[in-house]
Amino acid sequence: MKTNETDFKLRDATNNDIEFIFQLRTQTMKKDFDNTFGWDEDEQWTRAADEIQHAQIITINQVDIGVIKVVPKIKALHLHQMQILPNYQGKGIGSKLVSQVLDRAKNQNFPVTLLVLKGAAAKRIYDRFGFSVINEYENNYMMRWKPKSLDGNNGI
Repeated sequence: MKTNETDFKLRDATNNDIEFIFQLRTQTMKKDFDNTFGWDEDEQWTRAADEIQHAQIITINQVDIGVIKVVPKIKALHLHQMQILPNYQGKGIGSKLVSQVLDRAKNQNFPVTLLVLKGAAAKRIYDRFGFSVINEYENNYMMRWKPKSLDGNNGI
């Protein structure tokens, strides 16, 4: 039986995954960082290790293909990081992951926040799911999605 490329699994990340997450960041984000903040290897290693306790490695057929970090906040979820290897992008995996995060947020009646670099292709997926820009910084946007039950409520 052939496995569909969007049939992924999630496993909890460990400190042993930091090298993979760093290499993933390099492949998926270096160009965007070069065009904004600049790429600093030490800083990017720190970012790869950041919130590792909330990280899950995305796998297909036991091959690591990405990472997602969802950090619980007070009355909110923060989509801290989501990256997928280039060969697996555009196959619906990111959309499925965002949908899962939003389902979790709906069940908890929480909004979801995230930061996305200006000019990053990833912003399109968040726009498609109804995230709104709530703050603009020099190089990125703070975005928020709210469940319908929070409409009219200031939330975050």
